[in-house]
Amino acid sequence: MEQQLSQLLEEVIGDRVSGAAQVTRKAAGLISQWIEQTSKPEPENFLELGMMLIQGQPSMAPVINLVNDVLLAMHQAQENGLKAKQGLFEFIHGFTERQSSTLESTIAAALPLVKPGDRIATHSYSSTVRDILLGAKRAGVAFQAIITEGRPNLESRTLAHELSSGGIKVEFVTDMGLFPLMDSIDKVFLGADAVTSSTLVNKAGTCAIAARCRQLGMPCYAFVTQEKFLAPQLEPLFKIVEHSPTEVWGGAPDGVTVRNIYFGRTQLDALSGLACEQGLLRPAQVEALIAKRPVSGLLTG
Repeated sequence: MEQQLSQLLEEVIGDRVSGAAQVTRKAAGLISQWIEQTSKPEPENFLELGMMLIQGQPSMAPVINLVNDVLLAMHQAQENGLKAKQGLFEFIHGFTERQSSTLESTIAAALPLVKPGDRIATHSYSSTVRDILLGAKRAGVAFQAIITEGRPNLESRTLAHELSSGGIKVEFVTDMGLFPLMDSIDKVFLGADAVTSSTLVNKAGTCAIAARCRQLGMPCYAFVTQEKFLAPQLEPLFKIVEHSPTEVWGGAPDGVTVRNIYFGRTQLDALSGLACEQGLLRPAQVEALIAKRPVSGLLTG
């Protein structure tokens, strides 16, 4: 692999701070570079790079889906007798446009849920939640955001800066510090890194937040685009992995095992609803959409 491609690959698989949508855009840029440089843009040749991306970010469904969609585009180009490079460049260019379009539709579905005077909590960093809240502010809705810090990498500091720069009043708390405040919160907005037919995968602690919302009768919504919907055939490629313990506690004493788990699963029926470009959905509707997703046989063999 060319040095430039290797550097781009390291940037993608080494990103532990950005949201799934941002990481996937980086992966699309890498694939575009690969298409430009390779002399044989065929499915079997792309598979090695695709598996590197998946194994480097195994907890992010959009990366898995991007690799799957590129393979499907290659198969289709072969079947239609199209020039592979031209078809793939068009696909990658269209990917960026589709990502923007589906995000806009998701934001449109979410904006009516932001009411004047709301205190809205969110957990960790989600660019989708960020864009919803900034969109509501631009629409003239006055509300407050309560943001958890996102241990261990504190990625939510970026979100707090982005929202406050956009004129939104922000309260910033530790991850567990959210719970004593929940009596004063009106609703919770969540992002996601993956959605399966029965679960939402998001920052560790999301399940507890959703459970507390249910106890309080508080709305708890997740906002995603369908690029995060993971077909059952691709679920074996998806893994919630543990990361370096030194991110949590460097130099821990002997006898102390430090575990660093970024993500956890939350049952879809624990949420008030899941909004995507199709609107606000119930679990059965999510399952039906996921079942329709096509899958490349090269990823299931």
